[in-house]
Amino acid sequence: MVLNNLTARKSATVRIAIEVRGASVLLSTPCSPDYNLLKFKSRLRKVEARTVETL
Repeated sequence: MVLNNLTARKSATVRIAIEVRGASVLLSTPCSPDYNLLKFKSRLRKVEARTVETL
């Protein structure tokens, strides 16, 4: 999962809850247009990337 840097999402509890389900956590850089979550999701949909290997 790619998450923005909202303090609530940085907690160990959130990270553990995600990783227990088999996903990994990536935090985007603060205020970077290169890592805009909506643009990032749009790019992933275009290339149909569903796994880390496809990226």
